[in-house]
Amino acid sequence: MRTMLQLHGGQKNVSSEKEHDLENLESKAVKLALEWDYFDGVLPILEARQDKVLEIDKKTRETQNEIRKIENEIMKKEDENMTSRRMNEKKEDLRQVKS
Repeated sequence: MRTMLQLHGGQKNVSSEKEHDLENLESKAVKLALEWDYFDGVLPILEARQDKVLEIDKKTRETQNEIRKIENEIMKKEDENMTSRRMNEKKEDLRQVKS
């Protein structure tokens, strides 16, 4: 038994509706294969799904890392701005004292 993605040439640009339909068909195939104890037929489908889950997990981790980097850059800029404000306030205080 080949996975539905294999049957459709492993198309990457499948619309989300078609992808959902393929997943439904694969789910039905998995259910039937499990009922018939046809594990050789289920394995390719489950492996294909696992690959998809791992790919999504990898992209999620990459996105989280990018978000952390951006947050760190923002915090650094805020710290720099705060330091600059404090320095300007101290300079202004010194000017007032001298006057």
